[in-house]
Amino acid sequence: MRRRLGTGYMNTPFDKIGQNVFSGMYNPENITGAFIFNVDMSLVSTNTVELPLGGTVDCVIHWGDGTQTVAESAGDYSHTYAFDRPYKIQIDGDLTTFGDGAAWTGSDAVTAVSTFGTTGITALPGAFYGAENLTRFHHLYLV
Repeated sequence: MRRRLGTGYMNTPFDKIGQNVFSGMYNPENITGAFIFNVDMSLVSTNTVELPLGGTVDCVIHWGDGTQTVAESAGDYSHTYAFDRPYKIQIDGDLTTFGDGAAWTGSDAVTAVSTFGTTGITALPGAFYGAENLTRFHHLYLV
């Protein structure tokens, strides 16, 4: 297992935990090999995201606000954001299934999927069902 806790943060003008000292916005660097996607909580009525992880699960979810959750079994992993703004979610480690065939809480906040990384994802059952704000998918632009 190759998960990393607390890695990949930018340097100045960010402080040691990645908090932008000018705007108060957390902005982590991309974690090599992570599944990376963006959500914009200002586009939806809830500040909660509940990720459906399945199959082999042994990873860390970096929520994009300086917090992280260790996921070691299949299930829904939930996080509530303090602010209505964009966040970059990164899942680092081993994950074979993302999605459970239905819309998940916060799926409508997804705006972009940057990469699936090297997590080992082999199944995406309904992964982005309900993602009405998704306009960029793994270097493809949707119109």
